[in-house]
Amino acid sequence: MNHTTTRFLSFAAFLFLCVATTARADVKAQILDLSNNQKIAADIRWMPVDKQYVVTVRGQGGQISERTCSADDIRILQVQTPQNWEQILKTLKSNPTSAIPALKKIANDYKMLMWDTRAGKLIGEIYLKQGQAEKALAEMAPIMQANPTAGWNSPMAPVLWKAMIDSKKTRQLGRLLEQAAGATDRALAAQAMIYRGDMIESEGRTRDALRDGYLRAVFLFADQTALQPEALFKAAQAFDKLRQTAYAERMRGQLRKNYGSSTWAKKLDGGN
Repeated sequence: MNHTTTRFLSFAAFLFLCVATTARADVKAQILDLSNNQKIAADIRWMPVDKQYVVTVRGQGGQISERTCSADDIRILQVQTPQNWEQILKTLKSNPTSAIPALKKIANDYKMLMWDTRAGKLIGEIYLKQGQAEKALAEMAPIMQANPTAGWNSPMAPVLWKAMIDSKKTRQLGRLLEQAAGATDRALAAQAMIYRGDMIESEGRTRDALRDGYLRAVFLFADQTALQPEALFKAAQAFDKLRQTAYAERMRGQLRKNYGSSTWAKKLDGGN
């Protein structure tokens, strides 16, 4: 093989790599342009070095417009589902550990494109179920570093908080929970209150855990019915530790009356 052919093949391989990378990086999405409050269908990719999105819009006449913008300029509403996502979910049911490499690839390929935190959530849950909180935290940390909102305003955030508490590495947790408490997603904000209670309780400050965590979830987020059973159960436990039996019974009574079929209510009677 002569040098000309070798150079040509090398260039062809390089060109193929560039095209493949670009194709993999651009994904279809629905975004909200915050400058004019308009929803747009676009191809989008994230440039980690520049910390900007490249947004490509194709007009009805075939014309193409491309622009760059910061994460503060747009809000991603929906990103096209990765092709292998359904297969990954099936694998999770039969052999969770074997799904981790594919999930890690999605987390890397979809940085700042919604699916990074969804993949990170599943990775974290796998390791937490195996009792490996430190490993869960280590796997989610790069996603949080690459995505500024991943640690407080994403599907992954509550799993990350639990990994921090279980591994006793809570140095950043207080700040993340404070940010999450102000999230527009009230379910996430309510979870932040419960995890704040868990964090403070893990430090042995039961009274503060009640005041700054569990009771806030019970009374300020009463509309978040899916989270009320956990908040009521943990508030009752905390009151018991403080020997405030009347208040503990009030929490348990509310849990039994309003959420009697929940797993948290069943725990009151020794259920798992």
